[in-house]
Amino acid sequence: MTPDWHLTLGARVDYVNVDGKKDLDLTDYGEGTSTLKGSISSVEFLPSATVTYNITPDITSYDKVSRGYLAGGFDYATSVTDEQFKYDPEYSMNYELGMKSSWLEKSLTANVAAFY
Repeated sequence: MTPDWHLTLGARVDYVNVDGKKDLDLTDYGEGTSTLKGSISSVEFLPSATVTYNITPDITSYDKVSRGYLAGGFDYATSVTDEQFKYDPEYSMNYELGMKSSWLEKSLTANVAAFY
């Protein structure tokens, strides 16, 4: 952009392909046995952008925006039906504002960041 301003673009691709299976023994409840099965398959594009400004040669500020993703999965602990066994993925928009600095001829570094 300019000598003091920088733009960094990035991206991740997250690929998930998982099968889950849980055997249940409900004979104590008069239900017999059963098997829960599920499958998860997804491809997620996760972009990010960072704008950096060099305030001085030793002090830099930055702003970052990115998309977050946590893959869905299987609840092996408490599920007793197919509907309960599989859970959905989670998505987020992440915002970060920060500053990085060097002091005392680069012998001391001080950084601060705020996330939302």
